[in-house]
Amino acid sequence: MKRRKTFIIFIIDKQTIIIYKIRISIRRGKRMILPNLMFKRSDLRQLNESQVLQSTRKDLNLNEFLNSLKAISPDFPVEYLCKPCSDINDANYRLDIMNELFLSKSLFSELEEFNASLKHYVSQITEYRDTKNEVQKSYRFLSLICELSRLVKRLNKSLSGCSSEGLSMLLDYTEEIVRVYFIIFEQAEKLEEEISCILKNNILSVNPNEKTITINKRDSKKDAMEHLSTIIKKCFGIDIVYSFSIVDPAQISVLEKKLLDILYYQNEDVFIRLNNFCSVNAELSNVIAAFSKLYLQFEFYLTYITLLFASSRGNMSICKPTFCNEGFFAQGCACPLLITKFLENKTELREIVCNDIDIKNGGMFILSGANQGGKTIYLKSIGLTAYLAQCGCLVFCKSCFLPFYDCIFTHFIQPEKLGRGRLAEEAERMEMIINSVSAQSLVLMNESFTSTRRKDGIDISIHYMQILKRIGCSVGFVSHYYELPDLLNIKEKCVESLEVGVSYDGKRTYRVLSNTGRGKAYAKDVALKCGITYEQMIEEFGGTGSD
Repeated sequence: MKRRKTFIIFIIDKQTIIIYKIRISIRRGKRMILPNLMFKRSDLRQLNESQVLQSTRKDLNLNEFLNSLKAISPDFPVEYLCKPCSDINDANYRLDIMNELFLSKSLFSELEEFNASLKHYVSQITEYRDTKNEVQKSYRFLSLICELSRLVKRLNKSLSGCSSEGLSMLLDYTEEIVRVYFIIFEQAEKLEEEISCILKNNILSVNPNEKTITINKRDSKKDAMEHLSTIIKKCFGIDIVYSFSIVDPAQISVLEKKLLDILYYQNEDVFIRLNNFCSVNAELSNVIAAFSKLYLQFEFYLTYITLLFASSRGNMSICKPTFCNEGFFAQGCACPLLITKFLENKTELREIVCNDIDIKNGGMFILSGANQGGKTIYLKSIGLTAYLAQCGCLVFCKSCFLPFYDCIFTHFIQPEKLGRGRLAEEAERMEMIINSVSAQSLVLMNESFTSTRRKDGIDISIHYMQILKRIGCSVGFVSHYYELPDLLNIKEKCVESLEVGVSYDGKRTYRVLSNTGRGKAYAKDVALKCGITYEQMIEEFGGTGSD
């Protein structure tokens, strides 16, 4: 709820006293708090350190996906994808913003151009903070105020008509800034113009933004030219010439400082007004600093949406996920890792096989089938889709409904460590998952417990699957133990059996189907993996050679 107060501001300019009445909106007792586009509350929430285990990020190849985003923009803030949101409201808050930007290409383009200007604004702030000379510091502060005015007005115009909560709040903020500081912005722009005229009319014109120096071709006093020549010689080690030069930014700064020091004594009245203006409006430094934080937040959305646009041009489906309590249901889900890989290799995205996901809350499935049939990719599709949704990102599906999991656990094969057996290491990781998992968790297991005898591996798998079933979490298990679904259903029920499709000629379809032909050993595939042709096996052991 907004409350309004009236402030009377006296502005004294030489002999004139001007009185302004300003109606200022105050939000919850605090004036003009910059909305955070990553979290619904204005105060930053701590990202949940325990949300996803380090092994989960590794198993899902998250860093590979992040590198693809960094390739689009080196400034992409990976921290917002390193941990999912701990609050469903934050995830939905981000999803609404991202969906609005994705659906409006004109708004996206405007904000993309705006953020490029904002990046330059951030660099100006850094230069201002590093400035020691008082005259130069005041001049740069004035420039920052003027740039803030231009950026705020520009953003306000771009956001007009936005409906998502985050962008609507930002629109309100820009309107409030313009309303409260319009007098100061007008004064700043007039003062900047006055000083710019002085700089341009001087023998030497310095443009720090464009990193240029212009020596004006006009008659000048000999002593002034000699003084200028000395400065140029000292700064750059060159004799003065009437030319246009591109120089190092650090050198520009030095020259700008010396020039402003000279002009200060030639135009003392103007620069005294500049110092007074900066002193009176020192509070704006907080607004300037706060506004700069928008750059990385916008960069998060703009970079990810750039990837989405590239995917959609390849006829890849994109949707806004919806959180629900019934289970994880998705149509036409594609693995994000395949998308980035195909885009990088400039391969047609239509070649990517999309699969459906159907995991009821507390449900379990076991996926088996031929080697290199897409089982692990399917598991990663599930994990990354859930992960990205909880980070507040649109996903690569036709439609997607899923729970807001309290944690996503993975149990993939890890390289064997020196001095430790793989089975012992697997059991240790599994025990850690068992001790941390809840009924609201998602557990993804890939070829677990295959480092021992088949019978022992099956027994261990059944043991842990029974525990997970009692806890009530959702489980996906890729395994070559094709007997597992039948053995588990005898005891627990509700364990679905899936398999990856293989055509009659042995070609992989990468389709995940309900397993109607349990017990297929895919002997031909196993033999080839071991370096034995199927014909050699038939010759050695006999048989018809038919499947």
